[in-house]
Amino acid sequence: MALAYAIYLPRIINLTLLYKMNLRSYLLVSFLLFAIICRAQSNYKSGYVINTKGDTIKGYINYRDWSITPKYIEFKATATDKEYTRYTPGMLQGFVVDGMDRYISYKGRVSMDKNSMPDLPLALDTTVVQDTLFLQLFYAGSPVSMLKQSDQLKQRFFVMDNDNQPVELIFHSYITDNYSNGTAGNTIRGIDVYKVTLKALAEKYKSEDAKLLRAIDYAQFQEWEILSLTKRINNDKVQQKGGNYGSRFFAGTLIKNTATKFDGDVIFNGQSQNTYLPAISVGVDFFTNKHVQKFFFRGELSFTAANPKFNGTVKNIMSSTDASYQFNQYTIALAPQVFYNIYNKENFKFFAGAGVGINYSIYSNNQLTYAGQPITPFDLEKTWINFMVQTGVTVNKKFDVFAMYSPASSFGNYVYFSISNTTYGAGIHYYFNR
Repeated sequence: MALAYAIYLPRIINLTLLYKMNLRSYLLVSFLLFAIICRAQSNYKSGYVINTKGDTIKGYINYRDWSITPKYIEFKATATDKEYTRYTPGMLQGFVVDGMDRYISYKGRVSMDKNSMPDLPLALDTTVVQDTLFLQLFYAGSPVSMLKQSDQLKQRFFVMDNDNQPVELIFHSYITDNYSNGTAGNTIRGIDVYKVTLKALAEKYKSEDAKLLRAIDYAQFQEWEILSLTKRINNDKVQQKGGNYGSRFFAGTLIKNTATKFDGDVIFNGQSQNTYLPAISVGVDFFTNKHVQKFFFRGELSFTAANPKFNGTVKNIMSSTDASYQFNQYTIALAPQVFYNIYNKENFKFFAGAGVGINYSIYSNNQLTYAGQPITPFDLEKTWINFMVQTGVTVNKKFDVFAMYSPASSFGNYVYFSISNTTYGAGIHYYFNR
C-alpha cells in the first residue's frame, strides 16, 4: 500500500504550482505587449485636404487606427516625399482619406463632463469649452449627418443638418445621494438633452412619424441607436452600418508538439513525453479599423489531441517494481486573443499577439498500472486554462504563416505533483473574406 501511495495521491489543487505557471505566462505576455506597443510606423494613403479657402489639395495622409480622434494629421504631396506638413483643425476645413474616412473641422462649444460608468461625477456638470476639433463623418446622410469625436475624456456625438454647423448631442450622467425610508444610497441620474436635439430634427423632416418620436423618447445614448435614429429621420432604409469596424473569417491547421510532463513527488517526476499531432481551427477576427487593420481581436475555436505514455520504477531495499501510465487527451479550446501588426503594409504584415485558451478535454485509455496490475488512474481535469503567444506573417491578405507557444499549463493538480502540457506549433490560416 505504501508503494502504491507513491504513485497515486488524493487530489488537492497545488496553489504554488499554479502561481509559478501564471507568473511565467504573465511575464511572457507583458514582454510581448511592451515590445509591440513601442513600435510605430507611417501608413500614408492617398487623399486630400481642404484648406480654409476651400481649395482641395491632393496628396497622401498618414492614416492610422484613430480610436482617439487625431489632433493633427501629417500630409505629403507625393508618396516619395521625405518631408510632411502637419495640419491642425484650425488650418483646414477638413480632409479625406480616399475610400476610408472623412473628417471636417469644427469650431464651437464642446461638453467636458464624463458621462459613462464607472467614472461619473458626483454632481451635475454642465461645463463646456470653446475648442477647435476634427470630427469624423461617421454617417453622411441627407439632410442629416452624424459625426463623432473621441478623446481621453469621452466619446462625443454630433449631428449636422445639411451644411450647417454641427451640433453636439449632449448627455449628462452623474451620481447623487438618494434617501429612501431613512436609508442612504446612491442613484445614477441622467439628463437626456440629446433627445431634444433629435426631436427637433424629426419634427422638421418627419413630423408625421409618431413612431420615430416615441423611439427617440426611449433611445439610449449609444452609437448604434443614434445612427439608427439619424437614418430614420432621413428615411434611409439601406441596411449598412457606419464606421470602420470590420471582420474576417478563417480556417487553419498546424502541427503541434505537446510536451506532457510530470513534476513533483511522483515516480514519473521530470518525465516529458512529446505528442506530434495536427490541430485544426476556425475563427473570426474583429478590426477596430478595417482599412488599417493594425490592431484586432480574435476568437478561435480549435481541436487537438495528445497521447503520452510514461514508465517508471518504484525501488526499495529488496526489490524494484515497474509502473506505467498512459492516456489519450482530446481537447476543444476557445481562445480569445489580441493581435497587433508590427509591420503593416497592404500585402505583407508581421504580427504578434497573446491570448488565453479555455479548454475542455475528454480522456480515454486512462490507465495506471503497478506491478503489471491496473490501479485507480490519475484524475485529470476536464476544464483547464492555458496562456499562449503567437507571431507570424500575413501574405496578400490571403493567408498567415505563424508559430505559437503555450507555456506549461496544468490539468492534473495534486498536493505533491502536477501534470502539465507545454505546446509548440507552426501552421497556416486561410482567410475567406479580407
